[in-house]
Amino acid sequence: MKFRSRVDICAAILEAATGHGAKKTKLMHYSQTSFSQVNSYLEVFLDNGLLEYIPKLRLYRATKMGVRYLQNYNEAWRNLNPIVGNKLLVLRGNTYVSSNNALDSN
Repeated sequence: MKFRSRVDICAAILEAATGHGAKKTKLMHYSQTSFSQVNSYLEVFLDNGLLEYIPKLRLYRATKMGVRYLQNYNEAWRNLNPIVGNKLLVLRGNTYVSSNNALDSN
């Protein structure tokens, strides 16, 4: 597996928790982290208001602040992302794929 920064792991966890939320197992699988690693991240996210925990459903859900973090991450990534051939690499989950839109080659 290729090296991922903490910021990339944070984004993966938040992406998995957007919408209806996710249980801890889904967060672990989506972010490719261990139980102890995901627990460390969850503690920080909950303390800083990026995630909320719904005990009755045992779900973690991204808050507005968490979604904003993810949007900023994706925007920064799009601006810094390397261009390969005439296509831009885009983060989809944990994988970098070529975008469908070809860039103008001037």
